[in-house]
Amino acid sequence: MSIFIIAGISPLPASANNDAPDYAIGILTPPSIDGDVLYFAGWGGKLYAFDEAKNQARWEVSLNPLPSELDPKLLPAPPPYLAGSYILLHIGRQLWGISKVDGRSVWCVDNLMPASNYYVRRTGSPLPGFFVYDKGAAASVFTAEQTEDAWFIRNRQIGNGDLNWESALPGKPGAFWFDNDILWIVSVLPVRNGESLSYTGPAVLKRFDPSTGEEIWTSTAAEFASFCSALRTDGRIFIVEKVRSEFQIRAFIEDSGEMKRSISYEAGDFIEAFKSADKIVLLHHYGEPDQNLLRLSIYFSTLNAIRFQTIRKSRDDSLFSRPAIDGNLFLYGGAAYELYNGNPVWRKDEQMVMVDWAADSERIYTLLSNGDLITFDRLTGVEIQRIPVAILPPREFISSTSLDLIDERVFVSTPLGEIFRIDTFTGTKHPGVIRVPSSMTVDKKGDFTPTLPEQKSGIPRFLIWLALTIVVLGASVLILRLARNKH
Repeated sequence: MSIFIIAGISPLPASANNDAPDYAIGILTPPSIDGDVLYFAGWGGKLYAFDEAKNQARWEVSLNPLPSELDPKLLPAPPPYLAGSYILLHIGRQLWGISKVDGRSVWCVDNLMPASNYYVRRTGSPLPGFFVYDKGAAASVFTAEQTEDAWFIRNRQIGNGDLNWESALPGKPGAFWFDNDILWIVSVLPVRNGESLSYTGPAVLKRFDPSTGEEIWTSTAAEFASFCSALRTDGRIFIVEKVRSEFQIRAFIEDSGEMKRSISYEAGDFIEAFKSADKIVLLHHYGEPDQNLLRLSIYFSTLNAIRFQTIRKSRDDSLFSRPAIDGNLFLYGGAAYELYNGNPVWRKDEQMVMVDWAADSERIYTLLSNGDLITFDRLTGVEIQRIPVAILPPREFISSTSLDLIDERVFVSTPLGEIFRIDTFTGTKHPGVIRVPSSMTVDKKGDFTPTLPEQKSGIPRFLIWLALTIVVLGASVLILRLARNKH
């Protein structure tokens, strides 16, 4: 199998922390495809354009400026967004506008919401770093940015990053949507505790005119409430909050802002909320902590209840130990539940530590921590294919591993800086592996060793110790001679 090594490595700025764990980080983002070219970011703040037709890099460049903040637990970052002749890349809290021609960083802004592909794709309260307002030559980008005093929603020109307009938000962003020339943002209001402020209060929903930034309408804030989640589906936007000892769901018509319905219920601590095309799902803790039970609640988008049931908390070594929705299925704890009635459709009891997953209309593709790619029939759970992809690092080093489904191919990005391409129908791996340098080195036995930091001095450390030893010995000899001369 041929391997295409397409880049060198440069250090990524980070604060020193001797107690922090070492992470294997090779690929920072899943790839995006434009024709025969893959665009993705790798360790060291590198951006790559890989030409699949020629099996070689078209270009590789360092971001300017380099990423200044990187939390391995939030990786992978979202894939590059291709907009005309520009690439928009969100890593850490920074957003770059990049020329697609040569990879040159044209502009960069800071202080966005932290980048995480999970929080864009998998949650009910999505917090993307930006949205593109595609108006041809006048295309622009919406961002939610933080200053010292407040959060703002801003509109910038894609070509140069210049500001078109901005509007102050009443709190911290809790969810962010743009669709059909309509822009909504949920803001979580601050709560004062002595001299400090924390964004733990109720939420307000605002709709903006994307051309001017003017507010079209604003919802009211619920008294004594604390924000939990926000979802958007079936023409409605839902805000889930805790109000004193109860929970409350308010449903707003997304066009007019009219509150269509509000319901209250009692439950344990809130975990997460999800949505399908016409339903919402809530997870809460249930019973005593040592019972490891959860309450699963399923509603129509009208907030009419479908089913409440108790399920067992997932083990870490189960498929979908982190809950998710795909189409009409709720996936959790190795099981798939039908959203129509809450009944389990299939269950997998064997131990499988899942790293990432993707799905199409017929299959679910799961990447396990042992490097296996397993394909299941999404309606029956029957295993269709099991493909060994690569030997992945131990579980604590999987921070930048991802699986993405693009144009009937599965793309697996590993912490070792590799991208595997696999045909979804045949399971055949592309005969070449795209590989870029990672933050870790691998010895001949396959053990992972952290890359040593560069010495600030150009003098090797052992020469410094040798020189100091000679000085100390020389001083000792001189002192002994002086002592003898006195006698």
